[in-house]
Amino acid sequence: APDQITTAREDGAIEIWDRASGRLIATWRGHTGRVRKVVFATDGRTGFSIGDSTVRRWDVAAGAETARAELGDVGWDVALVDAARIVTLSDGQRLGLWDAATLAPVGSLALATDRLRGLLVVDDGVVAAAPDQVVLLDRDGGRRAEVAHGQAFAAAIGLADRTPVIAVGNARGEVVLHARATLAPVRSWVTDLGVVAAVAFRPDGQVLAIAGSQRAELWDPATGQLLASTPDVGALITQLAWSADGQTLAFAGGAGTVWVWRVPADDGAGLDRLAACVSPLRLEQAALTATPFEPGRCDPPAPPRP
Repeated sequence: APDQITTAREDGAIEIWDRASGRLIATWRGHTGRVRKVVFATDGRTGFSIGDSTVRRWDVAAGAETARAELGDVGWDVALVDAARIVTLSDGQRLGLWDAATLAPVGSLALATDRLRGLLVVDDGVVAAAPDQVVLLDRDGGRRAEVAHGQAFAAAIGLADRTPVIAVGNARGEVVLHARATLAPVRSWVTDLGVVAAVAFRPDGQVLAIAGSQRAELWDPATGQLLASTPDVGALITQLAWSADGQTLAFAGGAGTVWVWRVPADDGAGLDRLAACVSPLRLEQAALTATPFEPGRCDPPAPPRP
């Protein structure tokens, strides 16, 4: 739901929080070990989680598990392929396809590469990020394109100069944009994060959030310009999630804390103003605190000196 935040714990619990008040709404239990990813169907009524060695389906309103499937190995990532299927990533370099209603297996693909780091569903395929390459597969598992990419960690889909791209972060602190259809390189830049562990485009595709080390940053994918950065939060940041309206970015990692960053609405033309007006919120345990946010008093930053 747009007014809620979902978190996953080391002990297998999944928690649903009210974003405005920081109040814990519900706790889902079923996994017996770390939950690494939770995603929701587009109608918001069904959730899917992956962790320990299982993938599970949830009725959101009831907070009840409705199906589960054994992966045979440690589960790492899950994504929606379409209304009828989900795809999972588990150890052994295996991508599994599952019926979204029953979690019955409908296919799988083993990739001849080192351990996969993450997966991303695009309009007509699945992108798998591995330490040495990024692979584009069609939705039935056939390879369509691949490109060498050293130490890739995470991928996200968005826009650069109004062109659909896939952003990939890697262990060298780089962000590389690839054309969505062919994986041809479009643009790249180097950050000072050391490792770019997570990337996520704002829903309109105009702003790219990245995370690594102990902070999150906002970038303009059309220029490779840094727009804004959080301070170091004292914990490794490995996860990012935008709200559906693109005005809130949640990020978290290994500290048991979720930080929520308020990002004002932007039409894609005023990114300098966006950089001046972001205001961080912090959700810790069951308390939410906010820095005062007064968008009417935000001024664009001064132009750089020649």
